[in-house]
Amino acid sequence: MAEISVNCYNNIATLQIPRTKLQISKRVIKKFFNNQTAAFFVFLLVIAVLLIIFNPGSFAPSPSAKLGSLVKCSAEKFSPSLLERTVGDGADLLLLVNLKAKPSADEISAFAGQGITLYPDSWVLDYLVAETDYKNLCKLAKNDSVTFIDITGS
Repeated sequence: MAEISVNCYNNIATLQIPRTKLQISKRVIKKFFNNQTAAFFVFLLVIAVLLIIFNPGSFAPSPSAKLGSLVKCSAEKFSPSLLERTVGDGADLLLLVNLKAKPSADEISAFAGQGITLYPDSWVLDYLVAETDYKNLCKLAKNDSVTFIDITGS
């Protein structure tokens, strides 16, 4: 068995391990990583750690998550009742959108290209009915012609 010695000089301890022990450790590590099964296990372990760190749960919100916690834009144009809705309430939201002026056909097409369906026949007193997924709420709110967004129904 190899000797391990400790040298003390000026209250600093130095541990000396014979070179043969380190060489054995390096050989064991090389054998371990040359083994395909072991390398695959390490790869899976690294992937698991990355998934825990980056938490993919944040990419797919739970059905009980409130829209107020999901929107990443200013919430000043959203009604409190809209922000209290949950993802589980439905895939598409039926909204009442307050606009500065009745949208033109080009504006309606532009909204449709962003995944927001406007119903121009529903125009009453600066409000229009729109339908969209919760992911598009910020796109709708960022539009300069939109002044307020509320949810229809209860």
